[in-house]
Amino acid sequence: MRIRPDGAIVCAMRCFWLLLVLWGCSGAETDLPTEDPCQGGDTPTLTVGTGDSAYESTTAGQALDLVRGAQGGVHLTLAVDATYLNPEERLEATLTGLIGGQPVGLSEPFVSLRCNPDTNTLQAWGLRLIYDEQPDLLDGQATDVTVELTDVDGRVATGSTNFLINDPEAP
Repeated sequence: MRIRPDGAIVCAMRCFWLLLVLWGCSGAETDLPTEDPCQGGDTPTLTVGTGDSAYESTTAGQALDLVRGAQGGVHLTLAVDATYLNPEERLEATLTGLIGGQPVGLSEPFVSLRCNPDTNTLQAWGLRLIYDEQPDLLDGQATDVTVELTDVDGRVATGSTNFLINDPEAP
């Protein structure tokens, strides 16, 4: 059997790739995360923000504009930033708003989460927390907001914050 002169190079390349694969399987330490926050995991997290077309972070006590709907209702527009929930199917959500400890806002939509590759988190926006009060009674009020998401695997993440309701159409 005759070996071509480039046969040694081919053999060396095969050995290199074999060693590379074996090194990758050896459990060598890396800086890569062991879990993907954009997939289900053990400890889901949830942060409440705002945003109609993207998640925007907020600070506690921040003023948030009250939106008057076309059919006479009013709502706050919320968004969420989460980790370790299963985004494969829609999640059940409960959005609640308290004023003075009394429940005055409630919505229970289904939510689709999208992975944001820039933050490596799951996000949803354009969520409507509907209030059962007249706008003039809500304007200037502090509201405690809680969002709870439950994924198809039964994992639950809860986030809370508070806002100052601002009615831009108030006299």
